[in-house]
Amino acid sequence: YGTLLIPAGVSQVNIDQLHLGHGSRIVIVPAERGIELRVANAELGEGSQISTRGAAGTFEKPARPARDLSLRIEALQADQLSIDARGGTGAPGFVGLDGGNGAEPGCTWGSAGEGAN
Repeated sequence: YGTLLIPAGVSQVNIDQLHLGHGSRIVIVPAERGIELRVANAELGEGSQISTRGAAGTFEKPARPARDLSLRIEALQADQLSIDARGGTGAPGFVGLDGGNGAEPGCTWGSAGEGAN
């Protein structure tokens, strides 16, 4: 288990030999600029993942999209390749407003009287 965090300022990563063990991850921090990831030989364990998810939104700022990823793996040994490039979760909603002070219902044509019979 382990995580390699690639910061927003990095735009290119070249790796000769990559071994991601069981449950290990490469996490790419969101940024405006895309990133190029080149791997000559990769061996990926079960549950390993490359993640470039977007940033979640808040009340003050909207969610950010995932970072553009250009990935090239020349030789791969893996049962499964998992890449998570979803956008960020949207901002939470606002609390609803209190109801207004209602008035007595009335008749559309004026004041309602007693019914017949």
